[in-house]
Amino acid sequence: MIAPSALADHLLGLELALQSREVRGSEQKLRELLAPDFREFGRSGLAYTFDDVVTRLVAETGPDNTSISDFSATMLSDTIALATYRGTRVNDDGSRLLANRSSIWRLDPDGAWSFTRAPRRSDQPDTSVRGLRRRPSNTSMISISSFSIR
Repeated sequence: MIAPSALADHLLGLELALQSREVRGSEQKLRELLAPDFREFGRSGLAYTFDDVVTRLVAETGPDNTSISDFSATMLSDTIALATYRGTRVNDDGSRLLANRSSIWRLDPDGAWSFTRAPRRSDQPDTSVRGLRRRPSNTSMISISSFSIR
């Protein structure tokens, strides 16, 4: 197993890269970080595929306006890690949109980590492909009820 602090530092670097305009605007760089079976689940219950997300991210314009705080990573198995953090997006009017976020990363056979799932709560609005959304004060952080590792 990977040392917890080294894992957190590495996955934080990958999460920050995914938020950068340089990576979001490059199909090649996105293909290096997102798993081919990547899925993001929206509030509507729709699942966004790898191709859906890559197409939307490459087409995005605008400045890098997000940040990450309170980042942690936990190994769920020898090859699966759960990252959780507080995301902040600054809107054009200067207001801030805060969200508790989570992502599931897989250690591939070649030794590279790939982002495989972006789970969401079904009771919170989708505000962008970044998934940053306001969290009602009476709700808890996302919980993953089940998933299988093959």
